[in-house]
Amino acid sequence: MIEPTPFPFIRVAVEQDAEAIARAHYSAVHETAVTSYPKHVLSDWAPPLDESRIQRFRAAIAGGHELFRVAEDHSGVVGFGSIVPAACELRAVYVHARASRGREMACIRMDKPLS
Repeated sequence: MIEPTPFPFIRVAVEQDAEAIARAHYSAVHETAVTSYPKHVLSDWAPPLDESRIQRFRAAIAGGHELFRVAEDHSGVVGFGSIVPAACELRAVYVHARASRGREMACIRMDKPLS
């Protein structure tokens, strides 16, 4: 068991994280990036949360070719990232708006190295 910390803890995402990942993505786009892009761009980038979006995240996590990690604190999942090793691609890094302001996101703990 890992002791709670004031900073997010990074762990491997599981299918049950799909809804929280979708919520973090939506929040990062529509709350954090709202002043940087036109509304139609934000809507295309992160459509409203529905079961099909959650299922797409769930399928991507289960598929295994895109590797997901979540950042979690006492309130739950506050962000996520994904990579596609076969393409040497960093696919995503998103932080929920509730965790992105006034916090030092560089201070994290990991359950194990990402090797």
